[in-house]
Amino acid sequence: LMHHYTLTVTREVDEQYVSFPFRFELTVKLPAEALWRQWEDTHADHRSSWLWPTQYSQPSFDSWPPKKGDLFILTYQIPNPHDPKKPKKNATYQFNVLEWDAEGRVFSYRATDDHPFLKGGGTVTILAIDGNTSRLVWEGKYQHITGHPGKEAQGDVFAFFLCSFFTATAQNVKKQVGV
Repeated sequence: LMHHYTLTVTREVDEQYVSFPFRFELTVKLPAEALWRQWEDTHADHRSSWLWPTQYSQPSFDSWPPKKGDLFILTYQIPNPHDPKKPKKNATYQFNVLEWDAEGRVFSYRATDDHPFLKGGGTVTILAIDGNTSRLVWEGKYQHITGHPGKEAQGDVFAFFLCSFFTATAQNVKKQVGV
């Protein structure tokens, strides 16, 4: 049995952080090279993307092609989890590129030190299953400071956002290439 996608987001709390380890695995009926090309195209110009759910965020980089030390920039439209009729919150945040390996099909990033509430980051890997099918694996951990009700609430909204974003990504793939 092959799942189209699986998503886990866990909420863990210690004295310093509320942490959200996450893992998203998506099976795609495309060769790994073709899926990586779509990943690259998405980041070179998000307007051309069928993969990235641009209704939630728009990715860009401060230089192309990206390399370690560059900035990965995300402009978000974050839905209100308590009232979907309320306007989405617009925000732009930057992340440090830790790795962009086109040959190995790996992208790693982490929040910049001056990010207002987030620590951590993630890694995206595209793996070949066979000549016609690949798997996108996006995993990582985001951390928010504890002991500050506003920042903790912001973390919980971010977990809601992650689930919405990854579900929309899976729906985009299903619509474009099937499952």
